[in-house]
Amino acid sequence: MSQLNLFEGIDNKEFIEYHKTNPHLYEAFKEIALKSKAMGFAHYGANGIFEIIRWKTAEKGDGEFKINNNFAPLFARLFDNEFPEHKGFFRMRRSKFSQYTEALPKKKYFQDYELVFPYAGNLVILKITPGESDWWTTVNVSDGNGNQIYFDVHYCENYNQICVYRHSKQRTNELVFQTPIKPKQ
Repeated sequence: MSQLNLFEGIDNKEFIEYHKTNPHLYEAFKEIALKSKAMGFAHYGANGIFEIIRWKTAEKGDGEFKINNNFAPLFARLFDNEFPEHKGFFRMRRSKFSQYTEALPKKKYFQDYELVFPYAGNLVILKITPGESDWWTTVNVSDGNGNQIYFDVHYCENYNQICVYRHSKQRTNELVFQTPIKPKQ
């Protein structure tokens, strides 16, 4: 029995052009993937994330939003390349398109930051490397008793600061640490 080739007819130039002209789509994809991971999902579907993006866009009343489902596996591969610590979050078959994600321009990474602050009687040390001038990530740490604590980290050059919030599923995130951005050296 032969397997259906899901990528037949897709041209990598079409994807690269779409990605360049719609960077907000990948940003939304990453945000939902990272939040899903922070909520405890071991795996999630790239097509499921596309459906969430469509739903959120419809809720905002932004009109009809066109997104090609064939690009979902490519965005999953971009995510794997950008976040190697989450490799395997998306289950993927080997594809000729693995090579195309590597052809995309690499993000310019900013300097590393080590954030040290007290939280709930513990000293928390977070090491981050922002990927852009307005950047969010979710980081989990162990409190020493085997409990996982999740923090949302926001790096913002416009406000010249890094803020750390205690992650909450109820979206009532509490600011636990704030520091000015160190000048680039």
